[in-house]
Amino acid sequence: LPVYNVEAYVEECLQSIIGQTLGFEKIEVILVNDCSTDGTAAILDRYAEQFTNIRVIHLEQNCGAPGKPRNIGINKAKGEYIIFLDPDDYIPKDAYEKLYKVMEKNKSDFVMGKMLSFNDETGNTHEHITFKNYFMHKHYNNVNIETVPFFLQVKTAVYLKLVKTSFLKKHNILFPEGMRNGEDKIYDMALFTKAEKFSYIPEYIYY
Repeated sequence: LPVYNVEAYVEECLQSIIGQTLGFEKIEVILVNDCSTDGTAAILDRYAEQFTNIRVIHLEQNCGAPGKPRNIGINKAKGEYIIFLDPDDYIPKDAYEKLYKVMEKNKSDFVMGKMLSFNDETGNTHEHITFKNYFMHKHYNNVNIETVPFFLQVKTAVYLKLVKTSFLKKHNILFPEGMRNGEDKIYDMALFTKAEKFSYIPEYIYY
């Protein structure tokens, strides 16, 4: 998680990870604090003191963009799979179990699900996919971008994809650093175009 000034949200985010039905003990959480100026750092340190599988990295200089913090997370990660999460969002309790089961069954390079966006003030929600048709209500098992090119039109969301760490390392897939916008699209395009096979489940795994 790239973290910056999210003291109002980060605890709800972390609690949603801790409560995962996959088993929190199977998850490594890497929090990269990009020089937060509010009370975020103290919250992160408190969780790291409480849980041995939560690691906090405090950067000495603000990056101004999430690319470098995410790259640090990739390089530090010890797990078999990597997924991202933004600290002002949260995940359903069975999100990672759903993705993990599909990954273990299909042995895809990555597995992705759907996201539901919401507005705290209005209470409005909407399905956050730009390519809206019946395709996105089907399961896709071990496809590739040549057979399903319409996935390149789907809303960019790096945090919807559980990715094999070995796949990222093999292709040296990282985020451009210093880009305030669009760095996630570049990462996404690398996943889709380099994956020999990926899978998709039409289920919400991110809020």
